[in-house]
Amino acid sequence: MKFLNSLFCFLFLFGMGCGTIKDKDIVIYYTDQNNNRYRITETSFDYTPITDKESSSGTYNGGVPVSKKGSIEVFEELHQLALDIIATAPKETKREMLTTILSITSNGETDRRILRKSEKRTLFESKLVSLKQRLE
Repeated sequence: MKFLNSLFCFLFLFGMGCGTIKDKDIVIYYTDQNNNRYRITETSFDYTPITDKESSSGTYNGGVPVSKKGSIEVFEELHQLALDIIATAPKETKREMLTTILSITSNGETDRRILRKSEKRTLFESKLVSLKQRLE
C-alpha cells in the first residue's frame, strides 16, 4: 500500500512538472476575415498569415509569421474581451464572407463563434494587430 501511495505521488508530481496536468490551459484562436490565424496563450503569441497561394484571389498575402512569448497581462485582457464577445455573439452555423472565427479552448472544451462585423470584433482585432506589430 505504501508503495502504491508513493508511486501515485511520484506520478502526480511528475505530471505537474511536465505540464501534463494543469488546472487551466486556455487557448484563444482567432481566424480573421482573410483567414490569417492567431493563437494566444498566457505564454505565447502566434500569428500564421495566409499566403498568396492559399488566398482566394491568388494575390493576397497576410505578411510575415510571428511567434513570440506572450505576457499574462495582455492575455488576460484579450481573454476577458473574447469571453465577452462569445457570451453575446449569436451561434452562427455557417461561415460567410467577411466573417471571422473566435474560439476559446479551456480544459479540453471549446466554445466557438462565427462573428459578423461589430464594435467588439473591431476592438479585438485592433488589439491583435497592435500586439502583432509590437512583436514583429
